[in-house]
Amino acid sequence: MIKKIGVVLLAFLLCLVPIFALSIPKQDSSIYVNDYAEVLSEDTKQSLISLNETCDYKTGGYVVIATFDFVEGDLYDYAYQVFNKWGIGDSKNNNGVLLLLDIGNENCAWIIGTGLESQLTESRCQSIIDTYFKDDFLDKKYDQAVMNTTKQFVKVIQSGNFTVDDQESGFLGFDFMKTIIIGVVIFIVIIAVIAAVASPSKGGSSRRRYHRSPPPPYHHPRRPGPPPGPGRFGPTHSGPRMSSPRSGPRPSGPRPSSGSMRSRPSAGGSAGGIHHSGGRSRGSGGTLK
Repeated sequence: MIKKIGVVLLAFLLCLVPIFALSIPKQDSSIYVNDYAEVLSEDTKQSLISLNETCDYKTGGYVVIATFDFVEGDLYDYAYQVFNKWGIGDSKNNNGVLLLLDIGNENCAWIIGTGLESQLTESRCQSIIDTYFKDDFLDKKYDQAVMNTTKQFVKVIQSGNFTVDDQESGFLGFDFMKTIIIGVVIFIVIIAVIAAVASPSKGGSSRRRYHRSPPPPYHHPRRPGPPPGPGRFGPTHSGPRMSSPRSGPRPSGPRPSSGSMRSRPSAGGSAGGIHHSGGRSRGSGGTLK
């Protein structure tokens, strides 16, 4: 029973070996140079970064260098997974290149994006590797091998006349279309703020007045006059008018208003209110062995 458990456990551990061997590390912050085996000098790294930055800005394509101490399993398959996980090259043009060095096995692999297949054919890539990489790599001249090979790949990428739609240009590093969109959004926000400030608000001094209808005209009580004389309408009375026995002298002050009638609001008053990147498509490739 114990032997069976041991055999099962051993088989399980052996199954885990390829998983650990194919683990892909996080890409270095420099993107272009990932020297996990620590075989490249600082001067070479900086030269590679500068060379690829220029190519990346112009075409969207670049060469990624990755060095490992030892890679288990199929090197080409591992390089293919690294290429896709890191998203090498422009997402539209797929014009990236991966050059992966397996130092412990003295082997290397290269993966070419599908956008470069017409320029970097299998025969041309093999010629670059044989001429600029192989001898220096086997002689452990890693700086020279990587630098010369990268230059050849970059030369081919730049000759492809690639255009980059999302290239950072325009105002303050934004591309032209992004600048226009941001400008339109800012303009709309400014207009909305101005409209909100200019419009009257509740409780403000610019309330709309509520105009009440004026009260009916004031009528005095009818006073009795002399009886009409002959004629259709009677003679016009031109003499002094008699006051009513019940009424005293006519007041000289302003006319009183009726208790059921409200006075008109003054002109100055207010009596109311108002009621709101990366490429993930690989093409050709190969390995040194």
